[in-house]
Amino acid sequence: MDKELLQRIEKAKEIAKSDYENTMKKHKVFNPKFKRKWREVKDEKNNRVAYALEGTPDKAFVFYYPEKNRVVAVRQDGSIIKEL
Repeated sequence: MDKELLQRIEKAKEIAKSDYENTMKKHKVFNPKFKRKWREVKDEKNNRVAYALEGTPDKAFVFYYPEKNRVVAVRQDGSIIKEL
C-alpha cells in the first residue's frame, strides 16, 4: 500500500473512532480509561480489506475496496460515516 492510501485509512480510523466515542459521550457511557485497538479482518469474500475497532461486538469499521480505491468509515449499524 502506498503512503497516501495508508494516510486515508488512518484518517478513516480516526473518524470512525471519534464518531463511536462521541456517541458514547452523548449517552454518558464513555469510559476514557478503556483503550480500544484496531485489528485487521480478512474479508476475501467481498474482496476488501477491513479494520474493526475491537469490542463485543466490534464498535466501528473501516473498509478499503482495492478495485475502486475507496476507503469507507462505517458505524456498527452499517451506516457510512465518511468515504475518503
